[in-house]
Amino acid sequence: MKIWDVVEGTHKLTHLHHTDKVQCVDWNPAEEKFLATGGFDKSVFVLSADNSGDKLSWQTTSEIESLHWNAANPMTLSVTTESGLLALLDARRFTEPIALIQAHPSQCVARFSPRIPGLLATASNDKTVKLWSVRGEPREIVQKTMNVGELFSCEFCEDLPYTLACGGTEGQVAIWDVEENEAVVAAFAAS
Repeated sequence: MKIWDVVEGTHKLTHLHHTDKVQCVDWNPAEEKFLATGGFDKSVFVLSADNSGDKLSWQTTSEIESLHWNAANPMTLSVTTESGLLALLDARRFTEPIALIQAHPSQCVARFSPRIPGLLATASNDKTVKLWSVRGEPREIVQKTMNVGELFSCEFCEDLPYTLACGGTEGQVAIWDVEENEAVVAAFAAS
C-alpha cells in the first residue's frame, strides 16, 4: 500500500503489511492520519499514514471485500468478507469484534449512513441489500432485492442520508429511499 501526496504528485510512504493483494483502503473520518486496509490475505490493519511502525491487525477466515469507518462513531469499522461475514470492530479493542454476523450467503460490502447514527447497509452478489441497526446489539431491519443483478457496491448520499445507491452487474444503478420503509422509520425515528 502506497501513500501519495496528490498536491506534490510524490510518493510519501510504502507499507508492506499485507502478504497478498490489498482489496480496500478507508481513511478514518475523524483521525485524518489513520486508515484501515483489507486484503486477500484475510487481514485487516489499522495504521498511521505517517509511521510505518505500529499497526493493529485482525484476521478472519476469508478475503476482505470492504471496510468502512463509521462517521457517527469514528472508532468503529465495518468489515465484510467474500463469505458474507460482517464484522464490526472497535479500534480501541481491535482483536475482539463488537459483532460477527453472517450478513449474506456470499460476498458483500457495507456502508454506514453518514448522518443517521447506527444505520448500516450491506449489499451482496445475492442481489439483495439489507439494512441494519447497529445501535446497541446489531439487528437486521429490512431486506430488499434491487433488481440490477448481483450487487458489488452501495453508498448512502451525504446530503440525503436515507438515500442509498447500489451498483449491479446489469450495468445500472438502483436508488432506494430507505425512509419509505416503516421498519426503518420505526428504528431511526429519533435520529
